[in-house]
Amino acid sequence: MKTHVMVVASAMLAVAVQPPSVYAETTPEKVEAAETEVKTETPASTTVSAEVPDQPSSPPKSAPAVEKPASVPAEKILVQAAATEAAEPVKNAVSPSAKAASPAAESETDEASPSVPLTDETVVASWVVDGKSQQLTFKALKDARKAAFRRLEQERYNTIQRELEGFILDKLLREEAERNDKTADAYVKSLADAVSEEEIKKFYESTVSKDGKSPPLESVEQRIRQYLAMKDATTRIRKEAKLKLSVPQPNIPPVKFNLSDRPHKGAKDAKLTLVEFSDFQCPYCSKAIAPLNEILKEFPNDVELYFFHFPLSFHKKAKPAAIAARCAQKQGKFWEMHDLIFENQSKLGEEDLKTHATKLELDLTKYETCVKDPEVAKFVDEDMSQGSEAGVGGTPSFFVNGRALERPPTVESIRAML
Repeated sequence: MKTHVMVVASAMLAVAVQPPSVYAETTPEKVEAAETEVKTETPASTTVSAEVPDQPSSPPKSAPAVEKPASVPAEKILVQAAATEAAEPVKNAVSPSAKAASPAAESETDEASPSVPLTDETVVASWVVDGKSQQLTFKALKDARKAAFRRLEQERYNTIQRELEGFILDKLLREEAERNDKTADAYVKSLADAVSEEEIKKFYESTVSKDGKSPPLESVEQRIRQYLAMKDATTRIRKEAKLKLSVPQPNIPPVKFNLSDRPHKGAKDAKLTLVEFSDFQCPYCSKAIAPLNEILKEFPNDVELYFFHFPLSFHKKAKPAAIAARCAQKQGKFWEMHDLIFENQSKLGEEDLKTHATKLELDLTKYETCVKDPEVAKFVDEDMSQGSEAGVGGTPSFFVNGRALERPPTVESIRAML
């Protein structure tokens, strides 16, 4: 009985919580599996979440990252089991060959070391080279690996947020079931049964079936029903309980991005500056467009959106598309090109991009000169470098006022920040 309640609570949490996050790194092969594999059954113990992986590749001069487990779009609940397995973080996994080649694999741990608090002055490693002893303090390590430790702090914060809200939602849901003289299982079922066939069909047609690769409605109908029930229950319960989480933000200074000449739209001098790192070949990035437009429409005086390029290395057509968009920007039509590219993600070849430029009535002579300009490619690389330094590990990635979000923003999450 508890398993079912926790599934609901977890899904509610996925819809409602929007804390900063660190995107786990995966291999391109596993990400590909996450994009294509669909399992129609999820074990009862599986935590249902409105989030699925989509991870980015390594930016210039950074440790490898791959297409991140992007904050899961709501419809990805349908492939949660497959995607979770396919995009299992592996940054701590080392192949036998890698271990053999890595000096760290042969290092020794002093098992007799006493358990002491880890402070900046703590010596975390020592070694000898040419008879000279050397050592490394924890502070020196953090300074040398700032992005990794930023992600670590964010991840700790995210975990606390998820566990806290999951616990509270589970508690509130059980109490609500008792007030309705029902067991937890029975109450969860009643919530799902209240979702109409029309709502399920509308959701399927507007989100799930768009890419032409989705499973038939019959095979995912029950999951859609559960998701919609969870989403509605989350909104209602949070509002009725006036739920407020008070977990202190991690002690990490907000990222200061260079916003100069970056594509942007929304309010000037807005209360919230929303930064997006995106890849034109990333399927999850395209799904973030509608929610972002809803946010700008709902808060025309409070939110400004900036777009940063973060083409993934295994998305071979992503960087040329980013360059094409940059060239369209130089002619005042970035967002028009942005929309055209995302609407035609299967057509990202050189001629396809030129066709887009023609459709937008760009000066083709200037456009063709621009796409070959090394400075344009350098601009895209600079975006990637900014993302890497900020701890971006996947696409789409979002920051609000310099602080990372664990999931793509929604109208509800932005309202809570204002």
